[in-house]
Amino acid sequence: MEIKYKRANGSQKSAVWSLPCKVSLGMFSSEWLVSVEIPDARSIQTFVNKSSVIAQNEPTSDTKVDGRVRVSLVEVDPKTKSVLVDLPESTRVRVPVSLVQQQ
Repeated sequence: MEIKYKRANGSQKSAVWSLPCKVSLGMFSSEWLVSVEIPDARSIQTFVNKSSVIAQNEPTSDTKVDGRVRVSLVEVDPKTKSVLVDLPESTRVRVPVSLVQQQ
């Protein structure tokens, strides 16, 4: 599997990528808690600025919503069909290529 993208200047770094996540309220009004489920049964949770999340609805104190968290693409490993990404707020994780989507 290959990640394909196009930007006018051809720069990979200017592309915006995202991962699916569950979104809940954060500790402060400017942040949300995102949970990214990795197929190997891991769950990554981190607090991020609201501007780093794409969600149709806002979470409430008792409801999580589906969303996508913006990530930075670090490297693609074609052998393992995985991608190393940086989540906002300095969390780096390797995920299957199938989870990453260009926005």
